[in-house]
Amino acid sequence: MRRRALLAAALLVLAVGAVYRAALDNGFHFDDEPSILQNDRVRISAPTPQALWG
Repeated sequence: MRRRALLAAALLVLAVGAVYRAALDNGFHFDDEPSILQNDRVRISAPTPQALWG
């Protein structure tokens, strides 16, 4: 039973990895740069807990 559960978990991990594999090689989408990189509202001056989680 334990071997069957491990096999099922391994197959699930492989299936999820196969689905998301194509997304890992892609760069920013055409609208990401102005929406994220050039947006002053999403910038923080220091990564403090207050700045990250409000």
